[in-house]
Amino acid sequence: MRSLMKLLSYLTVVITSLTTIVILLLPSLGHAKETGRHISVQQIDIDQTTSIAAGSEVNFLGVIDVTQSVAASGRFATFTYGGKILVLSD
Repeated sequence: MRSLMKLLSYLTVVITSLTTIVILLLPSLGHAKETGRHISVQQIDIDQTTSIAAGSEVNFLGVIDVTQSVAASGRFATFTYGGKILVLSD
């Protein structure tokens, strides 16, 4: 009987944890269709030393919401290009 109670307690913790993870991931599913490989339609200047030429393929990872004191648009676009993870604001 004790082992059954322990098992039920363990399963309750596991199910609660999985449910919490799923609920936390649900908001990001709205951006899921935007992620993946994309072609830049114009030159993108990341900073003074890094730019992506028009027609280059990038792997778009998603959008991060930030405060407007960090970026005027309130969003960062995150993607990989040339083996680097890059963040673009505004």
